[in-house]
Amino acid sequence: MAGVLVYADGDPGLCKSCGGPMHVQKTAKRRGKTVAHGEFVVKETAYICAKDCRADGSIVVKRPSGLAEILLPAAFSDTTS
Repeated sequence: MAGVLVYADGDPGLCKSCGGPMHVQKTAKRRGKTVAHGEFVVKETAYICAKDCRADGSIVVKRPSGLAEILLPAAFSDTTS
């Protein structure tokens, strides 16, 4: 799967703190690797609360669910190119 770009975005749903909408915080390309698929690049979108909510002092952030569960340990890192 060399040269394959996988998109991890999806519907962020609502803020778990205030129930308001979420918006894109950033989109980053990262390297991914699984036993079944080998190495590939993941374009991941992270979302934050549009109302700037803070739960336990931290900004409310949502990332695609399940992504970290399928990747091999230490295989999820920022790309340099």
